[in-house]
Amino acid sequence: MMNLTRTRRWVKEVVERDPIPPREISLWETAHHVYREESSLLLIGLGCVLGVAGAAVFAIASGSALIRAGGLAVSAALVTWAIIRPLLVAIRVRRAVSAGLYTSARVVEVMVISRRDAGLSVDSLRYGLATGSWEVIHPVLGPFTAEFKTDAPWTKDLAAGARIDVIVDPRQPEVQLDLGHHGQTEAAS
Repeated sequence: MMNLTRTRRWVKEVVERDPIPPREISLWETAHHVYREESSLLLIGLGCVLGVAGAAVFAIASGSALIRAGGLAVSAALVTWAIIRPLLVAIRVRRAVSAGLYTSARVVEVMVISRRDAGLSVDSLRYGLATGSWEVIHPVLGPFTAEFKTDAPWTKDLAAGARIDVIVDPRQPEVQLDLGHHGQTEAAS
């Protein structure tokens, strides 16, 4: 999971300003927001450092040329993945913002795992991890219940009955993006 604190805030502004899809949002604009996220920068930095360090080790290592070439290929793949991963997230966010319906969900049940025990991502170490179910009010298809998992900054504040702003797929009962507590803009972290 990637923490999209600033991106979520931007998405909320966009959908509140223009609540009826389709919305004209460029991939460039979306990627600009996603790539500026702390977790994106950390992923890119860590991937590049590990990839370049691995490439250096394999480049100077003695032994089979095949092993060196394989090591260099793995290092190049790591760097490429670290750079492209935020772009894949930006594509998903753009799709949600462009065509998704802005609505809310009510948390039915939630289990918050403390930061110390979550440990699945950098953000879950920082904010904890919440899993549970919510009832989503789909504007076209009607209410549906779905499971969720989040490590957003507002995770520790989740409780049964909380309302969360979400973007849903217009054609099927699926939450595409959660945006934070209903009626408030997510605070910068």
